[in-house]
Amino acid sequence: MLGAVLSDSFTLNPVTPADSHHFYGYYDKSPWNADDQQLLAHSSPFVDRRPDVGDRAGICLFDTETGERTVLGRTDAWNFQQGSMLQWLGPDYNARVAFNDRQDGQFVTRIHDLETGTRRTIDAPVYTVSPDGTTALTLDFERLERMRPGYGYALPDSVTDTELRSIPENDGIYRLDLESGDQELLVSFSELCSFRHLDSMAGGDHWVNHLMFGPNGERVAFLHRWTVEHGGFHTRLLTIDPDSGDVECVTDSGRAPHFTWRSPTEILAWSRQQDTITDASKSGVFDNPILKLALSAVRAIEIPSWIRQNVIGDRFYLFDLDSGEITDVAPGTIDRDGHPSVTRNGRWAIFDTYPTDDGVRELFLYDFDTESRIDLGTFDSPTEFVRTARRCDLHPRWNRAGTSVCIDSMHEGTRRVYEIDVGDVVDD
Repeated sequence: MLGAVLSDSFTLNPVTPADSHHFYGYYDKSPWNADDQQLLAHSSPFVDRRPDVGDRAGICLFDTETGERTVLGRTDAWNFQQGSMLQWLGPDYNARVAFNDRQDGQFVTRIHDLETGTRRTIDAPVYTVSPDGTTALTLDFERLERMRPGYGYALPDSVTDTELRSIPENDGIYRLDLESGDQELLVSFSELCSFRHLDSMAGGDHWVNHLMFGPNGERVAFLHRWTVEHGGFHTRLLTIDPDSGDVECVTDSGRAPHFTWRSPTEILAWSRQQDTITDASKSGVFDNPILKLALSAVRAIEIPSWIRQNVIGDRFYLFDLDSGEITDVAPGTIDRDGHPSVTRNGRWAIFDTYPTDDGVRELFLYDFDTESRIDLGTFDSPTEFVRTARRCDLHPRWNRAGTSVCIDSMHEGTRRVYEIDVGDVVDD
C-alpha cells in the first residue's frame, strides 16, 4: 500500500481534492500568488498515459484557506513534468496568470487577468518570465518534445515524421515581449555551437531546456544539450543576457540536470568537475563495442550514490558567477540528484530525490548557514510510474514568504498537491 511518512513536527496538508487528479508541475516556479492566499494547479482527466493532441487539462486556482476551486480555463499544451508553464506574472504576482495552449495547430500563450476577467493571446508559447512580467524567453516546444519526450507537448504524427535539423541557424532561444507580442531570435543553435565549441557538437542533435530567469532578471540560466556518438547526451549549463544575447558558461562538464538560482550571482546545480565520459570517449575506449554496450547498460540502471560522488564526482555545487569559485554543497549529506529550490533570502533550500525502484522519494531542507539537513519525510509513488514521463516527482516549491513548501505526489493513489508548513524551522 502506498503512503507517506512525515518527520516529527511536520504536517502534510492536501490543497487539492482526493477525488480528482491535480498537479502543478515543475519546481522552478512558485504556484502561490503574492500573499500566499491563492495557488495555481492543473487538473488532469487521467494519469495512466501521456497527453495526446486534443487532451485538455484544466487551469485551476485554489483558495488556500477554504479549498475553493476556480477553473480559469483549459489547455491543450501540457505535460506531467512541467504542466503548461502555468505561472503568476510580476511585478505584483497577483493579477495576471500565464499558461501555454494550442490554437489552430500552433502553440500560444494565454494571459488571464483575474481582476478584469479578460484574456489575451500571444502567438508564441512562454517558458520563463522576467520578474517584472514584461519579457519571456522561450524555445521550440516541438523540438523539445522530439528530443526529450514528455517535456514538450504532444505532436501530430505528421509533424513527428518530418526531419529535424541538427544545428539550425533559425532556431534557438527566443525573446518574447509580453506587452506587444513581438518575438525575436535571441541566440541560435548555430551561435551556441560557436561558443566554446566542442568536437562532439558536430554530429549531435541540439536542443535547449530549463530556461530560468535569475532573481533580478539580468540573466537567464539554461541547459544546452546535444546527442553524442557513444549514446546519451552532453549537457552544459549556460547563462544569457535577455537583452543583448551575451552567453556565458557556468559549467560544461557534461552533466547538470537540475539547478536553481541562489542569488543573482550564484547558481546551485547537480554537476561534476569534469566530463569523465567525454574524456574516456576521446581516449578511444568506447571504440570497443563491448565497452560501448556496457555503457548503455550502466545508463539503464541506478548507479550507487557512493560511485557517483567518489568516482564520477557527481554532487551539488554552488557556482559563483562573479568570482568563478565552485564550492561543494553538503558533501556526504546530499548524495543524490533532485530538484532544488531556494528561499529568496538564500539561506534555505528544499530538495527532493528521484524515486527508488520501490517508488520511495525523500524530501528535506538544507540550511546553508549551519550546513545541516532536516528531513521532512518520505513519499511513495506507484512503481509503474518510475522512470517514465508519467512519473510524479515531488518538485518542491517555496511559497512567497518562504515559510511553506508544496509538492505533487501520488502516495494516496490520486495525483494531488500538498502543502507542508516549515515556518517554525526556517524562522528560528
